Amino acid sequence: MRSARAGGWVSVVVGILLAGGMALLAWLLVPLMFDPTGESFNGTRLMAYGILALFALIGMIGVLGIVAGMRRIRTGRVDMQVRKVMLWLAAPLIAGAAIFELVDDFL
Repeated sequence: MRSARAGGWVSVVVGILLAGGMALLAWLLVPLMFDPTGESFNGTRLMAYGILALFALIGMIGVLGIVAGMRRIRTGRVDMQVRKVMLWLAAPLIAGAAIFELVDDFL
């Protein structure tokens, strides 16, 4: 029970770092990516939206980590449903990275 609660605290801290880090990155990069002069970001508008979507997805995984960690601290048990949702959210990240690598290799 004690190790489950310790793991819950680790999950909360990592979730805060993920969610907070993605929010900070989005806050700092949005003005640069959508600058009308185009001097600071050389990508397309679609690329900028894709980057923001990845930030949001990673942030959601962080928030779920916080929720799962708080439940684990409170109950002392691992909630497998939240873990399944986190894996379903992580799957598009892995698939997107693999597709991007394949497309980048061909170009």
